[in-house]
Amino acid sequence: MRKSFYLPALLILILMNSCTTLSLTEIRNLKHTEFEPLRLDPAIETNNLRIDLLRQTEEERVNDSTVTTEDTPYHPLGFDLGNGLFYDLNDNLSFRIDELLGITNEDCWSVERLDGRRQRRADCVWTLCGDTLTLNYPSGRRERYIHHGVHDGATTLVKSRNRLLYAVDFNGGQTVYRYRTRKLDVIEKAGENEYSVRGGFRREYFRLQGNRLLLNRGYSIELSDRNQKIRIIQSGWLGSRVMLTMEKSGNFLYLYDRNYHGQKLESGDGCVTVFRDGRLQTRWRRIR
Repeated sequence: MRKSFYLPALLILILMNSCTTLSLTEIRNLKHTEFEPLRLDPAIETNNLRIDLLRQTEEERVNDSTVTTEDTPYHPLGFDLGNGLFYDLNDNLSFRIDELLGITNEDCWSVERLDGRRQRRADCVWTLCGDTLTLNYPSGRRERYIHHGVHDGATTLVKSRNRLLYAVDFNGGQTVYRYRTRKLDVIEKAGENEYSVRGGFRREYFRLQGNRLLLNRGYSIELSDRNQKIRIIQSGWLGSRVMLTMEKSGNFLYLYDRNYHGQKLESGDGCVTVFRDGRLQTRWRRIR
C-alpha cells in the first residue's frame, strides 16, 4: 500500500480540464477579516462531517495489471488547529462542518447536504441526537443507524449497537485512541505547545511556534499579514511551496493555489455553501 495526497478536486481535475478560477477581482479587493490565532489542541471528530483541504490517498493493487486509488479513511483523533481546521492522525486536513455551522456543542441537530448539480433535493442527511448518529438517503425508506457515543468520565466510547468501535481516553497530558485495551495511537504532551504522536512503529512531533504550526509529512500552517492570511505549506528536499492560501472577508472564506484555482465558502443563516472555481459544488444546511 502506498499513501499519497491530493487537493480534493481543488487542483488536479480542474487544472487539467479548465481555465476557470476564483474571481481575482473579489480576492484583490477583499475587506479582510482577521483570523483567530492558531492553536494545537488534541480533539476528536467522530461524525465525518468535513470539507477536505488535504486528503491523503492510498493505492491498492487489485491484480498484476490493475491499481486503484482510494481516499485514506478519516481518523477520529487529531488536532484542533483553530478557525474550524482539523488535522487528523491520518494526515487529512479539513474544515469541521459542525464548527462552521456553530453546532459543535449542541445535543440534537440535523444537517443536509445538497449537491450543486441538484439543489432542490438533499442527497444525504446527518442527524445527531442523544449521541446517536444516523444517516438518511432520499432513496432509502428509513434512517440508517451509524453509531452512538458513551461518555464515561474522561473516556469517550464509540459503539455500533453493542460492539465497541473504538475508545478515546483523555488523561491529562496523554490522549489515547484504543480498541478495548489495545492502544493504537497516543498523543502525549512533549513540551510547551508541543505534542508527540505514537502509533505502531512511528513517532511524530507537532509544534506551535508563534504563528506557525509544524505538522507531519512536511506540512506547516502559517498565520501572516497581520492575521489576514493563512498559508498551508509543504516542505521537502527541493524546498518549500505554498499549497493553499486562505483569506477571509465577513462570511466569505477563500482558499486558492498560486494560479487562483480553489474554493470559496459562504457561511450564514445555518448554511455553508461551497463554490469551486466559481461554480456551486455543495451546500450544507442545518434543518433542525
